[in-house]
Amino acid sequence: MSDLAGGDATGHTGRVNFRLERRRSTILVLGAVAAYSWVAAGLRPFTLAEEVLVAIPALLALVVAMRTSGTMPTDSPDAPSRGSRAIWLGLVVVAVGWELNAYFSSPRSAHPTLSVMADNVMSVRPGRALVFALWLALGWVLVRGSRTANP
Repeated sequence: MSDLAGGDATGHTGRVNFRLERRRSTILVLGAVAAYSWVAAGLRPFTLAEEVLVAIPALLALVVAMRTSGTMPTDSPDAPSRGSRAIWLGLVVVAVGWELNAYFSSPRSAHPTLSVMADNVMSVRPGRALVFALWLALGWVLVRGSRTANP
């Protein structure tokens, strides 16, 4: 293939290399998130070290959110719609309803609250690491959404 066609001596294009690099970087990021989550999950709760490991990604997300806030006009097609607001409101109502129903129902063992279920998952290090990784992923999705809406 010629250089004008975008290929190299082996016939591969830059597009294949881009996909391979993207796959490698995704694996590296997932590995870093898993390692970070495992380390954070191994720390004792409510210690300075744990608070620092929680604060670092939270502060990074805050900085990105502050840099992109106010840059999207409210009449933009990417602005939050009433439908998306209704979905979030519905999720909050369901969570609060679950909590109230579980709190006032008996026996409590048959009606666990969300915090009791979370405590069961987070009572072991792999569960804490999984929850921490999910928390990091949620932050990434929220930050990514604000960055793609505000280039």
